[in-house]
Amino acid sequence: MQELEPLFYPQSICLIGNTNINENISSPENFDNIKNNLCGFGGKTFFVDLKKGQYFPQADLYVVLLNERDLLENVDKFSCKFCVILPGNYSQKRLIISRFKERGIRFLGPNSVCGIINTDNGLNLTFEKNAFPRRGNHSIVSQSGGVGAALLDIASQNSSIGGIGKLIWLGNAWDIGFSDIIHFLNSDKQTRSIGLYIEGLQNGKDFINIVRKIKKPIVALKSGIYQQSAKRALTHTSSIAGESRIYSSAFKQLGVKEVNDIDELYYTSYFLSLNNDVRGKRVAIISNVGGPSILAADILLGSELELAELENKTVERIKKKYPMISVLNPLDIIADADGSRFEYCLTSVINDKNVDAVLLINMLKSCTLKLEDVKIISDFIRKSQKLIIDVVPGIGDWKKVRSMMKENDIYVFNNLHQAVKIIKSMYDYYIYKNRK
Repeated sequence: MQELEPLFYPQSICLIGNTNINENISSPENFDNIKNNLCGFGGKTFFVDLKKGQYFPQADLYVVLLNERDLLENVDKFSCKFCVILPGNYSQKRLIISRFKERGIRFLGPNSVCGIINTDNGLNLTFEKNAFPRRGNHSIVSQSGGVGAALLDIASQNSSIGGIGKLIWLGNAWDIGFSDIIHFLNSDKQTRSIGLYIEGLQNGKDFINIVRKIKKPIVALKSGIYQQSAKRALTHTSSIAGESRIYSSAFKQLGVKEVNDIDELYYTSYFLSLNNDVRGKRVAIISNVGGPSILAADILLGSELELAELENKTVERIKKKYPMISVLNPLDIIADADGSRFEYCLTSVINDKNVDAVLLINMLKSCTLKLEDVKIISDFIRKSQKLIIDVVPGIGDWKKVRSMMKENDIYVFNNLHQAVKIIKSMYDYYIYKNRK
């Protein structure tokens, strides 16, 4: 059994708080919210309020919602294997580490804020209401409570994309850190890809040694890349930011995909969890509008990808069926294209040996495409053995198409740059994992 198994898969949990206290995130309201969120957990649960008396049952995992004074007064009575410390504003680092070490207890935090979500077993240590995402296969570790909350919001609210596996708020990482969590996720059956939000690393060599052994895709968002913002990272989670170029160089050598914002972190780790290889850089663009397809081609070519040169038999097959189409890449199948035309052209292009992935643009406005046609497209994408990324520029059309696609767990982008980045990331990872 993995060392951290009881942290993610405990058989019993004890939530400890003090409803006399209302400071930082230690409040009666948050105590009740966490208690309610634990209703979905299938194991034993205990709830201890120091206001009503001291009681410390045996449990695999303690969830601590105490200020530093209450923690130090009671830690010697803890009877658990692991502990998650949600509040921050702790200052006695050496003393706390020493006291936990004497008890033989590993701990996450302090300043973990929301702890852990594990959709595999219903574990939800957050104090957020109605925020439990669907089950998925990518797991993300955040060094920031705020960034983790944004990731949770994406995972919980975006019903048109597959959910998340595990979401971990690392906090100040006085004991359990990035390396411990990554090592666990590498052998976790649910997790197929790993996302990281990093402000700084306290043990860079350990991180590099662990990541070098990982067999799953890793995506990283690094903040504090400028001197002024790096100072804030140090005060935020007591992390050492370091120079961005050093991190970027290390990420590149380790095959870690570096991204630039929270959305990109979430969606890149999600798509890499699909195990849908992009084996080359040759991309076909199929669209029912001309302008966006040309813009997509520009973005694609500027991203070190290539426009696929369609095989002669592909060109002839499409010409024979739809003689009014000029069969080039980008392939503009004209504004009056319906679901059957999209399906026919997609079939022809996907079967082309020169095509490694497809970027699809299917707009409603200024076109005759109907929502029932989108269902045909959605079913095709779901069954495709090659990656197809769907993009609908704008807002209104995007929302309508997205609502149709969600039945098949297909995410629809409304930003061409984001879509191309996903294709590039999946190609880059395929090249890295197959390097000699």
